Amino acid sequence: MKRNGTFISYLFFLFLVLMPLTVSAEVVLQAPVVEAVVVEAVVAVLNFETGKPKKAVIYLSDLERYRLFFEAPENTTINNQDTTTTNKKTTFIRLRDAVISKELFLREALRFAIKKPSTAEILTALKTLRQRFQTAAAFEQALKKSALSLPELKAEIALYLWVNQLLRERIQEFIFISPKAIESYHLSHLNDFMNKEIKVIETQITAILRDKKEVEKKRVYLKRLKEKVQIEFILKENEISQ
Repeated sequence: MKRNGTFISYLFFLFLVLMPLTVSAEVVLQAPVVEAVVVEAVVAVLNFETGKPKKAVIYLSDLERYRLFFEAPENTTINNQDTTTTNKKTTFIRLRDAVISKELFLREALRFAIKKPSTAEILTALKTLRQRFQTAAAFEQALKKSALSLPELKAEIALYLWVNQLLRERIQEFIFISPKAIESYHLSHLNDFMNKEIKVIETQITAILRDKKEVEKKRVYLKRLKEKVQIEFILKENEISQ
């Protein structure tokens, strides 16, 4: 009887020791797995007085995507292959302003119900965009760096084409260059047009004056749009390392 009592006491001891360990193991196994969350740097927040949505957020990744695929080639180096300019603060401001402008113009395109680009127009623009890169591998590298899939890039292209259509309808179609303006420019830049036919001169001067007028009209348009939005700059240029 004494041996049986000792044996039972031993089993009870094992129960007390092992049971908590079993429960702890079950708790660990059933604990939820917390996934890592990627937090993007916010560059600016746009708060609009009217229209929907009332707010737009500009991320640092938006600036990088613009630089890789949409910035004018003269502002990039080595054919835009994953490079940065020497002055990072200047680059940051230029890219930030360009992306904010795009966002403002997109709302205008929506407000005026501007016709959206066709699939054919998007594919043509994509083909042109690919030519910015020396090789297919360089293009794929840029896609990877931007974290965009090809369909997502096409969607971005569609937005920029939409903005371009807005600018054509709201600005470019209202630009007129008079013969007097052409003559005046020619007389003040005679050395630039020596030994050229008059038709060639007129065409070149018209293009120059149109570009100047377009830049000015676009500046005025943007100024008017910015008066209707509160722009909160989160990431400042002085926080960008050189």
